[in-house]
Amino acid sequence: MNVGILKLDLLLRGLNPPHDFPEDFILILPENTHVTVTSNPHSPYSLEKKGEGLLLKSREGNLDVQALFPPSASREKTSRGYRVGDLIHVHGGFLAAAPRGPCRFAKSGFACKYCGTKETPRRTDYSNEDFVEAMQILLKETPAEIIHLSSGFVETEDGGIAMIEPLVREIRKHLNILISVDVMPPATNQWIDRTYAAGVDMVYYDLDVFDPTLFAALYPEKDKTIRQKRYLEALEYAVKIFPKGAVTSHLVLGLEPLESTQKGIDALTDLGVVPLITFFPPQPESSLAMRWQPNLKEIIPIFSYLYQRTQEKKLSTNWIRQIDVVLTPLEGRHFVGGKSGLTVAMKNFYHTSIGRKAAFGLSAIRRKLKVREVKG
Repeated sequence: MNVGILKLDLLLRGLNPPHDFPEDFILILPENTHVTVTSNPHSPYSLEKKGEGLLLKSREGNLDVQALFPPSASREKTSRGYRVGDLIHVHGGFLAAAPRGPCRFAKSGFACKYCGTKETPRRTDYSNEDFVEAMQILLKETPAEIIHLSSGFVETEDGGIAMIEPLVREIRKHLNILISVDVMPPATNQWIDRTYAAGVDMVYYDLDVFDPTLFAALYPEKDKTIRQKRYLEALEYAVKIFPKGAVTSHLVLGLEPLESTQKGIDALTDLGVVPLITFFPPQPESSLAMRWQPNLKEIIPIFSYLYQRTQEKKLSTNWIRQIDVVLTPLEGRHFVGGKSGLTVAMKNFYHTSIGRKAAFGLSAIRRKLKVREVKG
């Protein structure tokens, strides 16, 4: 059973879990492949307990798997009485949060699987100290390499980094953890310099749609303030500032023809940007469902092409941690038979405690040298 195809199919169709399972959990497939699955009683996949393990059953056969449940620390409360899981979302090796309100996916009506936010958040007045304390509680139970912060859609000149910069600096004061941010492209490159200098290790400027006409039609609010051209300019500049492989951008399948998505992969990888391809299983009667019905035969070549392009351009994918809600560029190797043993070994190394310390130490040294260079 091809692990890549299985992960994609589970993302699309979900599975029917045992009745006593929590709503959110991560399934661990062979080769340490993580996937967050949606409960679906009509899915062709079901999960049964088998002794102390689990058995994933389907028409294609059965497979021994493991499950990763939300840590018990998520249910603990901070000193101000806030539930930890309401502030931070856990994805195994990385943590995620939208500290200033719903991210752009949640604002579109989706419950975001990255940061855990919904269109109507419980509250948005958490302090930076609340977030740091919640992270400290989680990290006692869950080793994590990176915290991912999302600003959501903003219309400010800084692209949203100004409002989360104080949190970045607070995290830096108290925790040795890598920090990635998902923000809008700022109006000027000076904000990109400042983003890196503040302590951010990895940046996402998410294009979502490559075709400029569709970009303007689908995101009129974006096109008024941050045209597609500025996204590409900001990404090109960020590649010069951040470590190799630490600048990325999402492209969303189904929002444009697949040929256009492939052109987007070409454009981004030519800049030195690592694309991440994501999709949302269309909800019945939604506008996306009217335009696109996902087909694995059409999707798989896109992920295969993404893997080949990152290999051709020698782009590092070590910064893309084990993401359970998308198929990563490295996981595209399952469709092409790529020889990536060293890359996989390095990624596994960075999941260890020694690897986490090494990654953080190298990142800190590089920032000191780079910031000194930019100032000079």
